[in-house]
Amino acid sequence: MKSIISSKDPFGELSGAQKVPGLKQRFPDRVLVMTTDKCFGYCAHCTRKWILGKSPVVDTAEKLAACVEYVRRHPKVRDVLLSGGDVLTLSDARVKTFVDAFAALEQVEVIRVCTRAPVSNPKRITPALVRILAKSKKVWVNCHVNTAAEVTRCRDAAARLVDAGILVSSQTVL
Repeated sequence: MKSIISSKDPFGELSGAQKVPGLKQRFPDRVLVMTTDKCFGYCAHCTRKWILGKSPVVDTAEKLAACVEYVRRHPKVRDVLLSGGDVLTLSDARVKTFVDAFAALEQVEVIRVCTRAPVSNPKRITPALVRILAKSKKVWVNCHVNTAAEVTRCRDAAARLVDAGILVSSQTVL
């Protein structure tokens, strides 16, 4: 039996698991949108580090429209994860395009921005970006924190998000 830990594609993301290019759905109520193949850091435990640069990403208006249409046709989807890589490596305008596109869907309750920016690049969490993320009232920032020292490093960036009414959670490897 092949170990999932040593697999270069543990979740079958390169083997046709995508419903439309750049969109993955393993659970009926959520989808993951691969916004980019860039990341602020490549963590040792990351399940996607093996596919970055190999898996399709949503890098055109047409691909984003196909993802939005897929979600619209699947009313059980209520949670959209913007990930990749890290969506916050993109420009504010591009982040806004993703957030606005999915926030416009009534069925979508949560848009999870999966990021290491508050830890790796806290200055990325600017007032302008916070306004973009807060506008829809659907964004939840899932910050990937690896160590206790990183909690301290991201405190101010996380506070800017929380002060704007954005839920911030942490995904931490123990």
